[in-house]
Amino acid sequence: MLTLEWAATRTTERVSVKGVGTDVEHSPIGTLEFPADWIVGVRLRGGWWWPRLELRARRLDAFDGFPGSRPGLIMLKIRRRDREHAGALVVAIDHARAVTPLPEGRDEHRLEPGD
Repeated sequence: MLTLEWAATRTTERVSVKGVGTDVEHSPIGTLEFPADWIVGVRLRGGWWWPRLELRARRLDAFDGFPGSRPGLIMLKIRRRDREHAGALVVAIDHARAVTPLPEGRDEHRLEPGD
């Protein structure tokens, strides 16, 4: 099983006749759990300036409820200082997928750019 946890913060700056201020809203922590064999592809993208971790799923509803997800796809922004850790995570997920047998009659297909 893979578990994704997130928290979101929204900052609104306001300027009015009454003055200048900033409002900060924190959302509750969200959690999404799904079987590792739902992952069909994982890649580190974006180079040095905009590193992102891309996860593609076998199911279109795999990431439902995750902010900013598209059917079967999520892109996670990675801090540059965490790029090495993200690379290690890609290797770990690929390894877990390699040792997890697929259900009978299903072929492995790794999505490449443009798929």
